[in-house]
Amino acid sequence: MMTRFIRGFLIIVVLVAVAFVLGYVIVDKMVMPRLVGFGKELDVPDVTGRTLTEAKAVLHDAGLRYNVDEQRYDDIVPLGFVISQKPMPNQRIKEGGLVSLVTSLGQEKVVIPHLVDLSIVQAKSLIERMGLKVGRVDTAYSDTVRGGRIVSTNPPPDSVVYRGTSVDFTVSGAKATFFAMPDFLGQTFDSVRDSILALGLEIGDIRILETSDSQKGMILLQSPPAGMTVKRGDKIIFAVSSGRL
Repeated sequence: MMTRFIRGFLIIVVLVAVAFVLGYVIVDKMVMPRLVGFGKELDVPDVTGRTLTEAKAVLHDAGLRYNVDEQRYDDIVPLGFVISQKPMPNQRIKEGGLVSLVTSLGQEKVVIPHLVDLSIVQAKSLIERMGLKVGRVDTAYSDTVRGGRIVSTNPPPDSVVYRGTSVDFTVSGAKATFFAMPDFLGQTFDSVRDSILALGLEIGDIRILETSDSQKGMILLQSPPAGMTVKRGDKIIFAVSSGRL
């Protein structure tokens, strides 16, 4: 009876010992390496300035994942290249971690609008809102477009250009040598300056009047007055408001 008990006890001890050894081997050789590897940290490589294909390869080789978080226009970074990344280069990240990228759509393009018969002020305002610049302003006489209005542009309407492109204006001048003086009262001097020059008139003295109820630069007096016959080359004198006090 005692011998049978001892034999059974020894079998149990052996089985426990074998199970312990097997468990140790499994934990040591399989479980622990996975746990240690899961917590491994890596330096994030710098992929800015690379193509998306290059960036993907670099991150893959480094053991990291990627996604394109945003695409936006950029005047410097070419189409399809990486503008920025998060996390930043050389920051630490877990192996298999995600790196978010912002890639470039290249320079933004816009279409030149139709500006014929608009005033210079209107044309300038429109193209500047579109991210374009005002280039040269030339004068040409026109039978169909009123003096001081846009006759043509360069680049022409419907041209596709990059934002920041300069647009040259050709403005209609007065065809006849003599014409009636326009009425500039109530307008700001800055808004009519180009129109005055396009008519072939010259700007003479500009006098400042102290006022408290008019916008700064508003034309209060002009000489010659509106309706008087003038000719190209005549000088126009203005009195403008000092602005509200």
